Amino acid sequence: MHSVLEDYTSSYTTSETPFIAWVTVMARRYHPHKFISDKRFRSIWFAYAGLLQLNEDMVCPICGPTPKVTIWDGVTLAFGRRHVLPTLHPPTTIVKNAPQRSNTRYPIKPQHLQDKDLRKNLRFVLNGGFGAVADGTLQQRLLKIPGITKDLSSVNACLGVMFKRCYDITALKSHAFQEEMVYKELFLQIAAEESALQMTPRPILKCLEEFLQEPTLENNRHLTMIPALYNVILLEMNGGDQARIRTDTFGLCKWLLARGSEVLSSMLSGKEKAIKDVQPGDIPGGWKQVGFPFSHEIDVMH
Repeated sequence: MHSVLEDYTSSYTTSETPFIAWVTVMARRYHPHKFISDKRFRSIWFAYAGLLQLNEDMVCPICGPTPKVTIWDGVTLAFGRRHVLPTLHPPTTIVKNAPQRSNTRYPIKPQHLQDKDLRKNLRFVLNGGFGAVADGTLQQRLLKIPGITKDLSSVNACLGVMFKRCYDITALKSHAFQEEMVYKELFLQIAAEESALQMTPRPILKCLEEFLQEPTLENNRHLTMIPALYNVILLEMNGGDQARIRTDTFGLCKWLLARGSEVLSSMLSGKEKAIKDVQPGDIPGGWKQVGFPFSHEIDVMH
């Protein structure tokens, strides 16, 4: 039975195999003998999994056991009634000891680029492609490049210099600069119709600040949570004889930090109480239970 349980664990961690599908395969494999039902096997497997030591076997080598930013998938339908237990609470539940942020407000124009026409034109120019992959709007997009360069320079000089270096008409015609996808992704991120804090949330602003203090290839790891910027700097620092971050890229990093901090400050007023970081040892019950930073209550996941 132990080998059967390990077989399902291997299937689940490799291809996210559902219990029902796996039990069906096993029933066919053991035919004409009868295999147990999926409900019984599910109960047995969870009891078995509860005995496993799963503490340090899946730690990110860069972020460590407690990454500053995590991305959570969500349940888009509903829980079965039998799973709605008294110990289950939605993450929006407000508890008595939760920090109060009564003075927060949504900022006006929180995007990196506050001019909506500039954002629209920048996306229009970049999304059509150049060279062999250009679409039928190439001529229209080329005509917009000088104006976009001027508008970006008015926002931040280094931002305009980088765009000109990458997409200046002269550079495109002479093929002196082959369009790099990493620069396109960075500019598209800057031109996105979303808050600057989507790209650089509060913890990442601190990481960006640490990188600016010593902008080396080794310290570029601080920017792994900003993939578009991380890839640009990685490309430049691995550029042969000029293995260093360009002046305009460094200035762009400083602008991203300043703009993100500006948007964050506009959301907060007064002295805000910091939310306590949750450490693995703060959550009793192991992997079966999860707590939220603003609550000491524990929510059962299954």
